[in-house]
Amino acid sequence: MNLRQIASQLTAQLELMQGREKGNTEALLNTPVTINDFDYLEGDDGTYAVFTIKEDTQQFYFGNSILTGHLQELEAKGFKNAVQGEGLPTLFEQKRSKQNRTYTKVTFYPEG
Repeated sequence: MNLRQIASQLTAQLELMQGREKGNTEALLNTPVTINDFDYLEGDDGTYAVFTIKEDTQQFYFGNSILTGHLQELEAKGFKNAVQGEGLPTLFEQKRSKQNRTYTKVTFYPEG
């Protein structure tokens, strides 16, 4: 490999990010959405999820550690293809912990 090829790989985006803009996850709060694809990137603080939603084909979103952990567990149990095929109904809500910290709660199948 030459320098150009290696540099291209280092800056390459995930396939699901190509042709899309980075969306603001705060815009997803309190509105049910359907996750229809996901993958992972390595960051300074570890692995985090990148996902798309059925309701917006122009954007991708970065997931928090809670969502990343849930998606990794679903994938480990063999459900990634189901998410891509059927979609995963999801609700993101801002909550306060007992220590008065704000966090984003993730609920799958919020309608019950």
